[in-house]
Amino acid sequence: MHDYRSYGEGKYALYYHLLWRCKKGLRLKEEIYGWALPQIIGEICRANHYELVSMEARPHFIYVSLSARPIVAPADAARTLKSLCTVKLLQLFPELKKYYALYGSFWEKGYLISTGHGFNPEAALRFFQENKENN
Repeated sequence: MHDYRSYGEGKYALYYHLLWRCKKGLRLKEEIYGWALPQIIGEICRANHYELVSMEARPHFIYVSLSARPIVAPADAARTLKSLCTVKLLQLFPELKKYYALYGSFWEKGYLISTGHGFNPEAALRFFQENKENN
């Protein structure tokens, strides 16, 4: 059973699963993916009125499950999280500025979005790998 939230005169239960990869060559330290990214993503979600359902940060990818208001497009949520994570990481870890200056981003272009409750991050990673091999 879904937990419906109120927005305006209606109710909603919208769940988005977002996954994006770190750029090749960027291996996030455990301090970043184990502590900083969960804190940063939590702050971004609260500031943007997203309910963070779950998240997983690993050295090579970030997975976020959230619920957002009906006016929030899933692609907008993904772009918001990716861009604001970058800004906050650069503030907290100045040593990352060198990598950013060389490559222009911490993340691969694009993201994978799924809606609803069923999502398998490992299957999504296989999708990214297959997509990379075909391009």
